[in-house]
Amino acid sequence: MWHAEEQGGKHVPFGGLGGGYYSDNTKGCYDVINNAKPIMMEACASVLDARAKRGAAAAREPFVIADYGAADAGTSLPLMHELVALIRKAEPDSPVVLSYEDQPQNDWTSVFRRLLGEIPSQAGFDHDPNSIKEGILDRFDNVTMVATGASFYRNCFPPASVDLMFSATAMHWFRRAPINMKTVVHSAMLAKTDAEFSAYWKQADEDWRLILAQRAKELKVGGRFGCVSFARTEDDYFLGKSAHVKESMHGRFRDLWARFAEQGKITKAEFESTNFPNQYRCMEEYLAPFGGASAAAMVDSDAPIISGRDGGLGAQGDFQAAIAELVDVPVDYVTINSLDG
Repeated sequence: MWHAEEQGGKHVPFGGLGGGYYSDNTKGCYDVINNAKPIMMEACASVLDARAKRGAAAAREPFVIADYGAADAGTSLPLMHELVALIRKAEPDSPVVLSYEDQPQNDWTSVFRRLLGEIPSQAGFDHDPNSIKEGILDRFDNVTMVATGASFYRNCFPPASVDLMFSATAMHWFRRAPINMKTVVHSAMLAKTDAEFSAYWKQADEDWRLILAQRAKELKVGGRFGCVSFARTEDDYFLGKSAHVKESMHGRFRDLWARFAEQGKITKAEFESTNFPNQYRCMEEYLAPFGGASAAAMVDSDAPIISGRDGGLGAQGDFQAAIAELVDVPVDYVTINSLDG
C-alpha cells in the first residue's frame, strides 16, 4: 500500500489543549474564510442541484462536508452554520456529516468542544452577542461529526464520499522541506534566480498535484472543492508583506534568528536548519495542474476555476481533463481563492 512520506510535527498547537486558543487568537483566518463565504455558498448550491438530479435526498444520502487542515474548527464554524442552514432548506431530512482533518497532534479536544457548543465560536472572532450561540449539533437535527488525524497528503475519507470540500490557510504546508535554505527561513524570501528556489518550486508543484489527486478520489460526482490558500503575487506580496506593510514578516524572522546565531545563542547549523516547510504559491503554480493560465482561460469548459481574492477572474478550465493524468476519478469543481497578504 503506497502512502506519502511526510515529516511530522510541522505545525504544533500552542496554548494548551481543549481551550480553543488557536481560533480565539487568529482573527485573520476568520476574515479570510468570511471573504470566501460567497464562493462556498455558491459551491454548496451547485452540489445541492447535482444531488437533486440524482435523487440524493429521497435516498437519504448523507451530505458530507470535509474541512481539511481544520485546526480547532473555530475559524470555519460560522461558515459551517451557514452551509448547513442552506442544506436544510433544500434537504430537510438528509443526514449531514461534518468531517474534520488535521494532524494527529492537533487540538482535537477543542474541535469537539466547539462543535458541541462548549466553546463559544459560532459568533466568529469578535463573539457578537447577537449571533447564534447554539452548538451546530444542537441547532440542527441529524448532524453528526467525524474526524481524522490522517494527513491531507493521504486519503482521508472513503472514495466518492464527500460532497463539499473546504480548506483554508492549510495546503501551503509541504510534506517535507526539500532542502535547508542557508540564508533565509522561508521560501518567500527567495528570488526566482536563487539556486535554492527551484527545489521549493518543484516540491510545491509535486505536493499540490498530490493534494488534488487525493481529493479527486474522495469527491463525489457533482461535488466541489474550495481551497483558500496563501499566495505570492506578481508584486511580490505575501503574508506579512503588502502595499500596507513594506517590511517582510519572514525577513524580520530571519534577521532575529541570524542575530541569535551571531550572539552564540544558537549554532550556525541550527540557523541553517530552521526552515518553514511550506510555500506561498503564485497563480502560475496553482494553475499548473490545469494546463496553466492559458488553459484556465478557456470558456468552453464544464468545470470553472475561480481565482482572485474576491472570486474575481471567473476564469474557467477543464479540471476533469487536467486531473485525468493524476487519477481516473471524475471531479467536478475546484475553487482557488488566492490571497495577497
